[in-house]
Amino acid sequence: MTYARARLWLGMSGMASLIGLTLLALLLRLPALLPTQPTHFSLELQSLLLVALVYALIQLPFDLFGAAILPHEYGDNPPAFLDFWLKWGRGVAVQSVIFVLAALVLMFVGRSLSFLPFVFTAGLLMFLLVLVQKNVAQWVAGLPLVSHDLTPQAAQLDQWGLNLPDILVVESETRAFTGGIVGLPGSDEVIVPAGWFRDLSPDVLAFHLARRAEAIQAGGRRRGVWVALILNLIGLVLTSILLADRIHLGSVSGVVTIGLGMTVWSFIAIVAMARPTRAAIHTLDRYLGVLGLETSQVETALSALEDRQGDEAATTYALLGESYDTPTVPARLAALGESGFGTDRTAWHAGRTLLYLSWVGMGFLGRALPAQLGRPELWALPPVE
Repeated sequence: MTYARARLWLGMSGMASLIGLTLLALLLRLPALLPTQPTHFSLELQSLLLVALVYALIQLPFDLFGAAILPHEYGDNPPAFLDFWLKWGRGVAVQSVIFVLAALVLMFVGRSLSFLPFVFTAGLLMFLLVLVQKNVAQWVAGLPLVSHDLTPQAAQLDQWGLNLPDILVVESETRAFTGGIVGLPGSDEVIVPAGWFRDLSPDVLAFHLARRAEAIQAGGRRRGVWVALILNLIGLVLTSILLADRIHLGSVSGVVTIGLGMTVWSFIAIVAMARPTRAAIHTLDRYLGVLGLETSQVETALSALEDRQGDEAATTYALLGESYDTPTVPARLAALGESGFGTDRTAWHAGRTLLYLSWVGMGFLGRALPAQLGRPELWALPPVE
């Protein structure tokens, strides 16, 4: 079994276990063991911290195998054992703080106001997570900023008719880390791993920066953020309606029940968003076709990034097919030949964005993708193509 396939099976097992335990907790009404009415703040805080601790312990075996044991077995630059625990502990602590703070805010609004302000507040908190995504990623995983001369890339993108967006280059030991686009739409910043500058040729690097620039300029990233936010709010509302008989919005039990429902919804949503995400990738590829690159050059650029991610897309697509959101390199090259693409109305990686935003509702699926296991660098910045 290849390393990529081993990670895939581990990730699928982790997601299946998490969804199974979530459904079991809902079926057995386990959140009712927590305070079901407003009570002393200290007891509520302890209860929420206990939930965060239980989640971390459930996820720990999969994180340990994903970041330490499998890399050691396959010789994929495994971290020192102490380094793993320090990095994992830091990431868990930051995510737990966000879980607890968001839950406390929602509980306060739930007990003081009505359901609509509760939903509105959840939306505001998700919007805040978009605003501070760069900061969250740095708090979770460090990601020190490094300086690079971007003049050659700016000149190349200008030649292609694209504006070089604000670029932040960060250092990461994880080759699967791809950075991403952060900040509020309209004030977008592109995070790029420093390894790209070391491992990719200037043309390949410029191509991938052009992809991020086009995702911003064509509006795909903006639409992706809004779709992710709206889908999460739909999940929150559906959970509150379907489980209304056991949810008191101002209680620990209520927000944890919503979190369990959001976890199930997140899984349904990322599966549903697989096809639109593939369409967005193909559309972006075709938009970049006007750059005048030969097909062989595009293949080289796509394959270089796929190699850094450990052939994850090819392996996962071979097993999951149309339920996976990232097409293989051959599929992307074949789609380049399709005639016409019209106006871009696609949403760029809404599925993976909604996993990050689900932290607001204690969505426990937020860092369970196979590539994310044990890699805090990818928890707040899920891998993208």
